[in-house]
Amino acid sequence: MQGVGPNFNQGVKSLSGGVSWDYQRKWLVDAQYTNFFGGRTYCGTDVPPPGAVVTPGPVRELLLERQPPSRTATFYSISVSYSF
Repeated sequence: MQGVGPNFNQGVKSLSGGVSWDYQRKWLVDAQYTNFFGGRTYCGTDVPPPGAVVTPGPVRELLLERQPPSRTATFYSISVSYSF
């Protein structure tokens, strides 16, 4: 796929890592990290190609104001569980 959409931004990459610790087969602790980076910044400052007709409107303005959330997202998670 190419381009940018609500859930897609061409060129975005991710890096994930995690650790798990098991204590006496009763306690389990998990920690995870995910970071998204790269891709194209999509904003209202994009210049249309020469000769292109640009018609402003509410949909176009909404799309130009948004940057896909995956472009700058970072996620952390920690979970603790006990088995009996």
